[in-house]
Amino acid sequence: MVLNLENPITFILASSLVIFSPGPASFYVAGQASRTFKTGLWSALGIMAGDVILIVFAGLGVATILSRYPTALIFIKFMGATY
Repeated sequence: MVLNLENPITFILASSLVIFSPGPASFYVAGQASRTFKTGLWSALGIMAGDVILIVFAGLGVATILSRYPTALIFIKFMGATY
């Protein structure tokens, strides 16, 4: 897929909107930080650790492996449900 940037200003504005809009993780950390600084810090570190794991798995091509072996995906889903 080739991206054709006919209007780079629109692309920059849309990208900025997506980047700067708060998501559920931001609200979670803000809620935890309103209790104590320590809980907010631990919450932010937990979310960052989860993001790092997702990035590493994406880099290793885990999605490709799971698409080739659907039984492995079902196993992971069951493990997540039992957790």
